[in-house]
Amino acid sequence: MRRLFQLTGANGTGKTNVLRVLGKSPQLAPRLFPLAVLTDISVRSTAVGFQAGQNFIFSRSVRSLLATPLVFGGMSSSQADSRVTELLRRFEFTYLRDRDYLTLSGGERQFVALFSCLLSKVDLFLLDDPVVMMDNERAAAILEVIDECVDENTRVAYGITSVRPEYYAELEPHDVVHLGYSPMASDCLRQFDGLLSSLGNTGQGRLGVLLDDVTISPYGSVLVERESQQWRPNEIVLITGGNGTGKTCLLQTLAGGLQPSSGSVSLTTDDGRQERPVGGRNCFYLPQQFTSLLGFDTLSQELGVATGPDWWKQILTFIFDWRILNPNLRVPESSLGEKHFCNILAVISALARNPGPAALLLDEPDSGLDALRSQLLGKLLTWVAARNYFVAVVSHHPGVYRDGVSIQAPLKEFAISDRRLVLRE
Repeated sequence: MRRLFQLTGANGTGKTNVLRVLGKSPQLAPRLFPLAVLTDISVRSTAVGFQAGQNFIFSRSVRSLLATPLVFGGMSSSQADSRVTELLRRFEFTYLRDRDYLTLSGGERQFVALFSCLLSKVDLFLLDDPVVMMDNERAAAILEVIDECVDENTRVAYGITSVRPEYYAELEPHDVVHLGYSPMASDCLRQFDGLLSSLGNTGQGRLGVLLDDVTISPYGSVLVERESQQWRPNEIVLITGGNGTGKTCLLQTLAGGLQPSSGSVSLTTDDGRQERPVGGRNCFYLPQQFTSLLGFDTLSQELGVATGPDWWKQILTFIFDWRILNPNLRVPESSLGEKHFCNILAVISALARNPGPAALLLDEPDSGLDALRSQLLGKLLTWVAARNYFVAVVSHHPGVYRDGVSIQAPLKEFAISDRRLVLRE
C-alpha cells in the first residue's frame, strides 16, 4: 500500500486548517479521516510543511533552517551540514545556503519549508501544496523525491493538500478526500465574460514603463544585466522563469522598492514625461503570498462595495453572488488562498477608488488559487489592462494569462534567462 493521501478542494474549504489540527494533535488523524493509509499505524508525531513557511521559529539562515530538524533527530552538526549541502546541490539551490530566509523568493521559501519538514523523522508528514510556487523543472524533481519517500513497504504516511490536484496526478495517492463546495466553473466564467463586456474598456491608466540600461544585482549576484525595455499602457507584461532567476527582484525594481545597480526605471506619461515609481501613488505592487493587506472589517467593506465606482461594485457583487467569497467574511477568518485572492482584489480596488494614472504589479497572483479563481483573475487582469492600465505579472503558470488575451489588451511574455529578458513570440 502506498501510504499517501490527498486533501483537495477549492480555496477556503479547510485544507490548511486540517493540517494545523493534525499537526497539533496527530492522534486525531485516523479518527478525523478513516483512511486506509492510516489504519494500521500509530501516528504519534507529525511534521508540517506549510505553503508559506509559517513554521520557521529557529533561525532565518537557510542552512540552519534545514539542518535543525536533522540535529533534533540525533544527527551530528557536521553530518547535518553535509546532508543539507547535498540537498541544495541536487536542486541547484546551492547559492541559498547562507541566505537570510526573508530575502528569498516565494518558490525558494517553499522549497525550504518543504524540506525542513521532509528532513524530520516522524510518523506522518503533512505537506501543504508543496509545489504550487515552484517552476516546472523543480516541481517535477520535488514530486520525484516525494514519490521515492512514499515507499510501498514504509510505515510512514504522507498527506498532501492540493488546490489544483492535477499538479500531483503522477503521485497516485491511495486515498483522496474532497472538501467543500465549488460553483459550476463553466457557467460562472461565461457570465463573468458577459459582465466584463457590458462594463466597457475605456479607462484612466495611461502610464507606461521604461527600463533604461538596468542592472539588478541584490545580494551580490547579477540577476538582470543592462536591460532596456519600453512597455506601454493597455498591455499585460508576463514575466516567467525558474525559481531564483530574478522575477521578484525585477518586479520590486519596477515598483521602486529595489534600486537597480545601474540604469534607471521610470513610469512614462502620454506627453512623454517620466516619473519615478512610488508605491501607492503611481503604482500598486502586491508581493507574492502577501496575507495582511486587509484589516478587520468585512470583505464587502474592505473591498469597497459602498465606496467604489459602479463597475467595481458590479464585479464584487458577482464574486459574492457566486460564493467565490463570502461578503461577510473577515480576513483573519479566511484561508490562505482566500487571503491571497482578497489581497489581489484589494489592489485592484485601490485602482478603482483612485482612478488616476497608475501601473499594476502582481507577483505570482495565481499561486495557491484554485482553477476557477485563477481563470477569473486572468480575465479580470486582461480587462483592467484594456482600461488603459499597464499590468505586469510574475507567474509560473502562463496559461492563465495566455488564454485570456484579447486584441484589446495584448500580452507580451518575457522569460528571464541568462540575466536577460527574452521575448516569447
